[in-house]
Amino acid sequence: MICMSDMIKENVILCDCKEDEVEELKRGLEESTNESFLIKSNVANNFNRKSKFGEFKRYFRYFSTPFSVFIHRKKYKTILGWQQFYALIYCFFCSIFHVKKRNYVMVINFTYKEKSGFKGKIYHKFMKTCLENKYLDQIHVLSFSYKSRLLDTFNIPENKIIVSPFGIPDSYNIFKDSKVNEKNYALSIGRSNRDYEYLIKEWKKVNKYNLLIITDSKIEIQSLPKNVKVITSYDQFPYINNASFIIIPLKDTNLCSGDTVLLNSMSFKKLVIVSDPSTLKEMYIKNGFNGVAVSKNEGCLANYVNSLNEDEIYRIGENARKDFLENYSRYSMGKHLGSEYLNYKSPKAND
Repeated sequence: MICMSDMIKENVILCDCKEDEVEELKRGLEESTNESFLIKSNVANNFNRKSKFGEFKRYFRYFSTPFSVFIHRKKYKTILGWQQFYALIYCFFCSIFHVKKRNYVMVINFTYKEKSGFKGKIYHKFMKTCLENKYLDQIHVLSFSYKSRLLDTFNIPENKIIVSPFGIPDSYNIFKDSKVNEKNYALSIGRSNRDYEYLIKEWKKVNKYNLLIITDSKIEIQSLPKNVKVITSYDQFPYINNASFIIIPLKDTNLCSGDTVLLNSMSFKKLVIVSDPSTLKEMYIKNGFNGVAVSKNEGCLANYVNSLNEDEIYRIGENARKDFLENYSRYSMGKHLGSEYLNYKSPKAND
């Protein structure tokens, strides 16, 4: 039963992006919970990562934003961390100051990437403080294999972890008529956990399509084959729209990454090829129906690409768009998380 003091408290979504990027999530949450949510945005990732001062400003915002929430914690009933560090560091402050539990807190799209050396030990200890406490009620992850990995790494009760797919806004109608100068190309996009060295080696055996890679990360290959081009572009939707198909090659098959690229590509009616095994295959791909999973064994990807025909590309692309609309929009993600929020029996907050 909700007490009267809860009725005047806010439900807040903490993010570090433009508010319209989580509007559909908010709508899904509100429809499934019959409660109102506010979006509070404080962008931390728009600083230059290659600049030490830019990195300092980014990390300062990671701590200053949740500290502001911590100071005013009595006004909040529910805190959802679309930016995971805003919710995690809020729990960190609650834990080190041993304050009363006053809110339900959920971290959305949680990812922990281990770091090496002394910094890695400090980071792991810090994350343990953020995660292993009474203030954090639920953690949302994107795959069951990642849930198992998380349980092995941290002492977290299993019932705290939610597993459900990612969801994105639908941009198809905005960019469906866009054009680029490239033709007859497969596209690979992203910087996190991508195995571009493997992909480029495979493409030396491909004879039907060019390969376009959009990334700002360094690729450890000195000379590229003639059918491969690497560019940096922040206007990715036109390239997705005009690609023949999309490829997402992952290094760490257990790490959740590539979800946004995959779902954007599905929304644009594209055949997407993902690494097998991977969390992408586990959570999204119905092999041969809405996408394709291909082993990273030598020659497997090149052989599949060389055997592709236009009918298969069209059929899988159409199925991908239908599946996206039914299951992987940001609105459907909000509805699912809202249901989890209602069903979870969290410890009663102290008023």
